[in-house]
Formats: sequence, C-alpha cells, structure tokens
Amino acid sequence: RTSSTGSPRDVAAMRLAAAKYVGDHDFRNFCKMDVVRVSNFRRDVYAATLIEDGDALRFEVHGQAFLWHMVRCLVAVLELVGDGRESPDV
Repeated sequence: RTSSTGSPRDVAAMRLAAAKYVGDHDFRNFCKMDVVRVSNFRRDVYAATLIEDGDALRFEVHGQAFLWHMVRCLVAVLELVGDGRESPDV
C-alpha cells in the first residue's frame, strides 16, 4: 500500500518510534479486536525499519505473527509521529 502527504515527515522520529516495536509486546492496542478467536495479543517483532526510497518511505516489519490490522495500526502511529502529532515515545 502507498500513501502520500503534501508535507515532509520527520523520518528520524519515525525511526525512533519504529524501533520501539521490536521485541515481545502486547499489541492489543495496535489491532482490530477479535476476542472470539484471539486470546493472546503478545507478538514478537524481530525488526521494524523505515527505508527511504526516493520520495517514498517503506516500512518493513518482520515478526513471529501479526494480529488483524496490526501493521496498518503500526504505520498509522508512525505517520502521526512523522507529522509531529505524537511523540516517538507514544
């Protein structure tokens, strides 16, 4: 998926935020809740990187497994950080 914005993003802040995704965490706030089929929201993210590709940014994430809409939510938070609407420590 791709999206574009008219203003430049703070890529350094986005990278700081992405680094916080790495490790074993409870990602229930980063997914669409499906408590009927999912009882464990812990996931182990091995790597989360932002790659500048010309004018585009590419987010690559590697992990054990992902929750429903988890990657979309991770990217949405990175966009908020890059736009200055959230801190990288969010």
